[in-house]
Amino acid sequence: AAQLGYEQALQRDVLRGVTVERLMCSQVETVPADLPIAALVDEHLLHSDQRSFPVVERGRMVGLIGLEEVRLVPRALWRSTPVGEAMTPLAALTTIAPDEDASRALGELASLEVSQLPVVDGERLLGVVRRQDIMKWLTLRGAVG
Repeated sequence: AAQLGYEQALQRDVLRGVTVERLMCSQVETVPADLPIAALVDEHLLHSDQRSFPVVERGRMVGLIGLEEVRLVPRALWRSTPVGEAMTPLAALTTIAPDEDASRALGELASLEVSQLPVVDGERLLGVVRRQDIMKWLTLRGAVG
């Protein structure tokens, strides 16, 4: 436990002053709210390593859809159900601003037990900050095993 506490403190120290914007992935595939779930699965989920997709309407992020939300919709309804009806709405998501400290992002990722957080400026999606990108950055700086 002491070793884990030391590693977490070291990671926080190394990340202090590093912004989310510096580590975020800005190349994120998005989907429209009116896309049927069947098309999301066939055209996006099966052909991407991205596990969830920001749902965007008129340039605004309105929610997030991923495997967990898709699994809640009966397969027989996939062709007739748009992602906008199955997504987690933006108001229910934890997001982070681009100027936030990366150590805060890592803490949010850990406490929420998620692999990524949408990076937004108001309702405008700028990208995602992923645990794997933060960990890669820490590894390159010798802060992770």
